[in-house]
Amino acid sequence: MAEKFVVTRPFPGSGIGSNLVSLAGAVWLAGRLGRGVIVDWRNSNFLRDKTANLFTEFLEPVDEIQGVQMQYAEGADVPWDAADGTEGVRVLDLLEVGRLITSGSDERYLVLTPFHAYERIGAGGDALERFRRLRSFFASIAPREFLRRKIDEFAASHHFDDSFVIAVNIATGNGDYRRGSPFYGRVKVEVFDHRERFLRMVSYARAMALRRLPDYLRESAVTFVATDDATMHELLLRLPNAVTRRTVFPPPGAGRSFADYDVPGYTDREAFVDIVADHFLLARCHAVVRNPSMFGTYGLVSTNFYNGNLRNIETLYPGYLGRAAVRRARRIPTRLRRK
Repeated sequence: MAEKFVVTRPFPGSGIGSNLVSLAGAVWLAGRLGRGVIVDWRNSNFLRDKTANLFTEFLEPVDEIQGVQMQYAEGADVPWDAADGTEGVRVLDLLEVGRLITSGSDERYLVLTPFHAYERIGAGGDALERFRRLRSFFASIAPREFLRRKIDEFAASHHFDDSFVIAVNIATGNGDYRRGSPFYGRVKVEVFDHRERFLRMVSYARAMALRRLPDYLRESAVTFVATDDATMHELLLRLPNAVTRRTVFPPPGAGRSFADYDVPGYTDREAFVDIVADHFLLARCHAVVRNPSMFGTYGLVSTNFYNGNLRNIETLYPGYLGRAAVRRARRIPTRLRRK
């Protein structure tokens, strides 16, 4: 019998954070079904070369993850790119996964494209167990050697290993999250409208993360800035002891996934090197000020959520606590509210 596979093929605009969490879900599903995994990160909006596989270009390929055999798509041939119904290929709706785990499937390729984190393909379950599984998965993920050297050089030159480093990781979407877009609501973009106020809120959150340190560590603390937007980058560099690695960004409003850079000496591949380097550098920090973004998941999980030293900037704004209380109230069973 021919080998069978789960194919993880994210949308072209999907970034490295979402792709990796989706890959973890694909590995879990393949393990449940007794299949291998094919990692197909080709056709990415981040690169002009649509035959390039983002994973093997920038991350170290491994033969096995969590007991599942791994393969990596290459070249221009995409046998599962046709519509569902092609012989041997089944493009999965995430709602089908639960039934598949029970009934199995005869198709050789089961293709996952929409974001397929654990909670998307296996509803319910133990959240702590999912965290442990994801942490174990991330232990198999590493940058390619050329990229690891760049990351190590930056970390060494900015004293990541002998200072207290607080990350400020703010995702704006660079237009992808604006009102009216399909991704509106993913982050609270309204807080960016008042730049000086936003900077004050980030400064306050940074101070809260450092407040229990002795003076000499607090005063020398490095602020590592990671964002996806030139204007936000410029603003955050005003924070104390700010350092940054990424300095070139897509044009304003062009979105996060962009490949047509017109900057002398700077290419789409170098842009993605900067993105991946920031992704791994976040995991070498000791605290973080952030807004919700899949980009930072590797750092959060790898550091046990920075041992609790993290601040969600959106929670500091008036109205957040009220909205949170309403959400909690809606989760309380009606019979309890009547008592």
